[in-house]
Amino acid sequence: MEKLAIFLTSMFASSVFAGSYQYGTVSEYVVETNRVTFQLNTSYGEDIRAEGCDGEPLNFSIDLNEAAAPYMVSIIEKAALDNYKQIGVNGDGHCWGNGEFEKVESIAPVTNSDL
Repeated sequence: MEKLAIFLTSMFASSVFAGSYQYGTVSEYVVETNRVTFQLNTSYGEDIRAEGCDGEPLNFSIDLNEAAAPYMVSIIEKAALDNYKQIGVNGDGHCWGNGEFEKVESIAPVTNSDL
């Protein structure tokens, strides 16, 4: 029974995790004192934004006080320099005004393994 529970949990977790990434290219990024903000161009691929935000800019921020921030920022910087590189970004946010704004929880390079 325990093995079944672990199996089902891992299946559910991986499906939620994989489906919650927004894929795209970094169209711009700004380094601020305590955070890095960037916009993701989602012209190619599936758009997972909230229904009310379809087609609106998708903005993300990385809190520089978080332990994983240096790694995530390095991915953003490298992706921004070469705008054809696809990345996957997972965040938590909301639709507000003229776009969707999310705090980054994780980033995954999708192409070019040298990231």
